[in-house]
Amino acid sequence: MLISKDKSLTDTIRKLSSFGYTKNLFERSTPGVYDVDMLGYNFRMSEVAAAIGDEQLKKFNIFLDKRNSNAKIIRKGLSNCSEIDIMPHKSGKSISSNFCVNIVLKKGGYELRNKLILKLKKNDIGTSVHYPVCLPNSIYYKEKINFNNDNFMIAKHFASNTISLPCGPHITNADANYIVKKFKTCLGELM
Repeated sequence: MLISKDKSLTDTIRKLSSFGYTKNLFERSTPGVYDVDMLGYNFRMSEVAAAIGDEQLKKFNIFLDKRNSNAKIIRKGLSNCSEIDIMPHKSGKSISSNFCVNIVLKKGGYELRNKLILKLKKNDIGTSVHYPVCLPNSIYYKEKINFNNDNFMIAKHFASNTISLPCGPHITNADANYIVKKFKTCLGELM
């Protein structure tokens, strides 16, 4: 879903999501007659997905409040952990939606990060990695552009040391506190 005040942007994205049609369904003077004036895709939402999305939007504020509450518990609980940095909730004008709480290990790289993820999984804590490969080192870009491997050290650090912890609305305050406790325990066992 996209929400924007920029009509030109929304018109372009609408066209991209519908094969690049020159006229949408309601603009056609003759049903089924249109042309294509740009490369487009079939990214239109189905009616079922739209119905589910409509119901989820009604719960948006509740979900966002719960995410913020859970993220606050996790950030506060891990704030005294010297082995990590926590991605901030706010930076400049940007405010996180708290899709997850990103933790960055100060050292250890892929090996420590992956061991920690597996330990957390054994303790029923689902994690993810956003994003496990910095783009210049991804297969696609390595084949397309031959970057100097000494560049992008900060991106490489984040790619190899970041763990995304859950904080969604399905998590209770007790779950958020459990995540904090187990994260500290598991990390301590590996250090």
